[in-house]
Amino acid sequence: MAEAKYIQIAELFKRRILSGDYEFSSIPGAQRLASEVGVSYLTARQAVQRLIDEKVLERQDTGRLKIADGGIDRKSVV
Repeated sequence: MAEAKYIQIAELFKRRILSGDYEFSSIPGAQRLASEVGVSYLTARQAVQRLIDEKVLERQDTGRLKIADGGIDRKSVV
């Protein structure tokens, strides 16, 4: 059975984070991520939630996303 699309997008987003794509810019929200990778907002939202659950990202009180403290091991860049 094929992997769910949101899992594929979460892994893509995680690789971007690990490679430093968002080092000097803000982490895009689900709407912008959906636009960047050409998926629905719902798919992007599920991907973001997966990364929050995995403690790669965390949502600030303002609603913005940020890389979780200690959530990224740059040595594991794929």
